[in-house]
This record gives sequence, C-alpha cells and structure tokens, in this order.
Amino acid sequence: MGARGATVETLRAQIDADPKLAPLLVALEEASRQDPRRDVGHALRVAAWTLRCLPPGQDERAAVAAALLHDSIEAARDEVERTRASERNAARAARLLTGAGFTPEAVREICLAIRDHHRDADDLPASPVGAALQDAARLESLGTLSLLRTVATGTRRDAGERGGEPAAGDGRLLGVARFFIQLLRQPALMRTAVGRAEAERRAQAVRRFLAELADDLEGPIVVEPEGPGDG
Repeated sequence: MGARGATVETLRAQIDADPKLAPLLVALEEASRQDPRRDVGHALRVAAWTLRCLPPGQDERAAVAAALLHDSIEAARDEVERTRASERNAARAARLLTGAGFTPEAVREICLAIRDHHRDADDLPASPVGAALQDAARLESLGTLSLLRTVATGTRRDAGERGGEPAAGDGRLLGVARFFIQLLRQPALMRTAVGRAEAERRAQAVRRFLAELADDLEGPIVVEPEGPGDG
C-alpha cells in the first residue's frame, strides 16, 4: 500500500482507492450509521497506527483490514467480554473479507490478528500484524483524546445522576485521575518499539495533566525558605 507514514486523511483516500479495502470501510460506515458506537474515526486512527507499528516486510493491506474490522460488531467492555467480543468480530470480519476478495490465507491471518489483539499482557499475539494491531488499539486509550473522551463521559454520567444538571465535583475529577493513573502502565505493555515510544509520549502528556489537576485540587506546595537559625 505504501501507506506506512500516512495520516488518517491520506490513509482513508488510499483505502477508498483499494478494491479490497474499500468495501470494508463502506461496511463499517453503514454499521456506524446504524450504531454510532461503531466509530469510523477510531478505526481509521487504529489503522494508521497499526501500519506505523508494523515491522517492515509485513502485509500492509492485511494490517489495515484487521484494524478496520477489529471492533466491527462490538468492543470489549471488560476482561470477561474480551474473548466473546474478539470471536464475534473475527467471525463477521471473515464474511466481509471473503466477500471483498481476500484469499483464504489472508482471511485467516487477519482474523487471527483480530482475535489476538484482545490478549492479556502476558499472552503474546501470534503474528506481527496482531502485535501491531494490539499496540495501535491500546494507544487509543492513552493520551489527550482519551482524556477528553473520559471527562466528557464522566460529566454526562454525573449530569444524569443529578437529574440533568451538568456538574463535576472533586470526586468525579479524582475518579478520572485514578483511571488515568491505571493507564500509565500501558507503555510497558506495548509489543513494538514504535508503539512503546508513542505510548510513553502520550503517558507524559497524561502525567502533566495529572500534575496540573493535583495543583488545582490541592493547591501548589509552598516550600518556606529556611531562616537564619534553621538547620
């Protein structure tokens, strides 16, 4: 494909021009119209980062196809649902890939990557495409975009609990902080050097946010200068 360094916009144009990938994007867009939780932008961002994390010499078309379809039916909401969600997404992907003209070997590789990207930290994906997809999907949960998404979700939930009054107190903000502290372990879980470097860059942005949030909630720490008789 030659899209390894592509932005989301240029990658989308290349997908539209690819006779095998274009039908997959069309199917994803149709699913998104029926269910807004199927986020086309998310899939394209994951596709772009899957390509960046993919080692040289691997099948770029397969990597993009896996990224487009990795959450085509449902995303895993928790540990219990991971296996179920990945199997359902892989089964739907197999039908779409076959209809788009992918070979049986390519279908097996792509579906394996889709299943593998939900693997636990100690369970290595079986293929380079699966490892790259796993890193790319994890990157979506770390950084400023995820920060904004989390705060917006928390504010909407808080408003619902208050009968429509949009308010987010210190407890809600501290909950967001605890959530992002858990995400700071992501860089150590990355499978690829590219994914690890990008995860650390995003983690630094989260750390800066948490430091600023701590200042806002607790006030800056003031160190009094020592007097002549101190020490």
